Amino acid sequence: MMKNVRVDQSTSKIFKGNVIDWIINNKAVSFEKISSIDNEIKIKYNPRIVTAFFTSSELQIFNYLINLQYEFIQCRLSVEKEITPNYYNLYPFELVRVSEANQLKELLELCNNIIFDDRFSIDPKISNKLALQRIKFFLEQSFANKNEFIFLLVDKVNKSFHGFRSFSVNTNHTAKMLLSGTVKSDALFDYGKIINYLETTEFNDLDIRKVKTVISINNYDEINRYISEFSYKVVNANIVLRKIYSL
Repeated sequence: MMKNVRVDQSTSKIFKGNVIDWIINNKAVSFEKISSIDNEIKIKYNPRIVTAFFTSSELQIFNYLINLQYEFIQCRLSVEKEITPNYYNLYPFELVRVSEANQLKELLELCNNIIFDDRFSIDPKISNKLALQRIKFFLEQSFANKNEFIFLLVDKVNKSFHGFRSFSVNTNHTAKMLLSGTVKSDALFDYGKIINYLETTEFNDLDIRKVKTVISINNYDEINRYISEFSYKVVNANIVLRKIYSL
């Protein structure tokens, strides 16, 4: 009954208490069952935060959770795209894989100047400090994990950093985009577009044929960019609600 409930170990360390992810995927689920599992989670885990995920086709679940004091955070689209052949880089930028501790340190400092829109960063009841600490923690994990890669967007001339993306790589030639961020684009360069263009070379070098990620429906510009400009296709949609017990 609790097989779709897990402790987010990494986030729990940062929040100093159990942070729970609950995937609700039973089409025949009832309010009584939802309420029962919610109570089991409370008793078993003594959670600080419980986040519930369910597909947008199961909208009755939304009302069930609202009645149990959950609050809406975001809608998300699961998207994917096929990797195309390489293109010649005409930009005065390059993607550099983070492989040294000093690069990671500079990246973590760069994050202080980036606005993120993950479910913790956009939550009005969670401090920016905690949300940013979580992002930095995941970047540190990616740096240490041989199956994950972080690429910095670097100005070829002055070697300054303007953004990053991190990925995990599966054995079936598929990558999952984990985190992405850029400093604010200026009049000359759209840094997000540049990263998307340059990463094709990295994917080809890693023999990646498909990349997957999730984008927030709350961010219209991001949806339009990924689907219209970056050629991602929507494969699923889900809704995210959460309940805070203590912070």
